Amino acid sequence: MKQNVILTLFFSFILQTLSYSQENKKDSLYFNYDENYLKKDFLNEPNYLFVEDSGDDSAYFFFMKKKVFENLHPKEILNLKQYIRASDFYNDAKKNKLDEYGLSKYFKNYTIFLIRNENCKKEYILVEPRMVIE
Repeated sequence: MKQNVILTLFFSFILQTLSYSQENKKDSLYFNYDENYLKKDFLNEPNYLFVEDSGDDSAYFFFMKKKVFENLHPKEILNLKQYIRASDFYNDAKKNKLDEYGLSKYFKNYTIFLIRNENCKKEYILVEPRMVIE
């Protein structure tokens, strides 16, 4: 009897874990790390990378560094600046060109990596989109 309860709990846990991981699997986007477009150490936060187009009077969009990987093999590497400026979240005609909230919500649907060449090696920096409102 005790063995059946333990097996039932074990299989329930396994099924919940598999179900959770399948629901949360996201497509990945890989962008070149553009030091001119991403502001490091903005507001004295070394793990935050603020996007140049962000920063109207009350909102900032940024990426938070989570983890660094090596030896990933992306199918396609995109240009972050071109990607954002070609999106529906950027409007050059407006004073506040970037819709920080919309972009943040959009990027949360993806796993995002920034690819940086560091000491002749490629680093794949896993980042998380964030937005702060002052």
